[in-house]
Amino acid sequence: MQINAIPSLNFQLERPEVVYYNPPVWNWTASTPNYMNLWISLAGRGRIRINGQNFLFEPGFAVLLFPGDNVSAQKNDTGPQINVGLHLYPPPSVMTDFHFTRMREKPITLRNVATAREMARYIEYLGGLHPPVSPGELNLWARQLLMVFCRDWELGPEDPLDRIIRQQVEAIKEDPKKDWSLADFARKASLSNSQYFRRFTKLMGIAPNAFMIQRRIETACLLLHDSTMTIDQIADALGYRDVAFFSRQFKAKMGCPPSLYRGGKRGRAARGGDS
Repeated sequence: MQINAIPSLNFQLERPEVVYYNPPVWNWTASTPNYMNLWISLAGRGRIRINGQNFLFEPGFAVLLFPGDNVSAQKNDTGPQINVGLHLYPPPSVMTDFHFTRMREKPITLRNVATAREMARYIEYLGGLHPPVSPGELNLWARQLLMVFCRDWELGPEDPLDRIIRQQVEAIKEDPKKDWSLADFARKASLSNSQYFRRFTKLMGIAPNAFMIQRRIETACLLLHDSTMTIDQIADALGYRDVAFFSRQFKAKMGCPPSLYRGGKRGRAARGGDS
C-alpha cells in the first residue's frame, strides 16, 4: 500500500477535537483503544514511554500509536504542553500492511510542524461549524494530516542543520515583528553568514531577509483584511518604525499600497465577492 493512497482509504475520525492544551504539570498514561493515535508535540518537552521504549519529545516530535499500545509521558519543562491527538479508526487492511506496521514505535521529527499544527486547527474549526461539515470532509482532512506524517517518515531523518534552520523559520513565522539577526541564526547553526545564506535559500527557496519581509507582508494582509487596526498600528505591530517605508515595501510586494489593498478587499466584500 503506497503512502499516496492514504486519502482514499477508509480512515474514520473519532472526533474533531484534536488539539490538546494540557495543564503545566502534565502526566499522561494510556492504553490506546481501538483507534490509531497520531500524536504530535506542538509545545513542551519531556519523556514518553511507548511499549517499554523511552523517547524524549520536543516540538515536532510525532509518533503513530496503534490500538493496544501502552503509553506514558511526563513533561519536564515549565512551559505549556500542547499536542495533537488525531484519533482515527483504521480499515482492517491497514493493521497488517507493511507500510504502516513498520512505523509502529518509531517516532520522527516533522519537517514542518507549523503545517501539522494549522491542519489540526483547521480540522477543529470545521468540526465546530454550525451546521457542521460532512463527516466525509473531516475524514479527508484527517487523512491528509496522517499523510504528512507518513511522508516525513518515509523521507527519513532530516539533516541536523536543515532542522535548525526550519526551527528558526518557525520562530520567524510566530513573531514576524522581531528584528531577527541573520548573524545570530548563522552562529546558532555553526555556519558563516554566507554559508547560512546559501543553505537557507536552498532549503526554503527564498533568501532569509526576503523571507522575513514576506512573512511581515503576509501578516499585514491578514490584519488589513480581518482587523480594524489602522495602517499606522499595523506597521507598528510588525516592527516598522517608519509607516512610509512599510507602505513602500507593501506596495513592492503586493502591487498597491496598504490603503488600496484594504479598500479593494472591503469593496469586494460589500459587492458580495468576486464572480
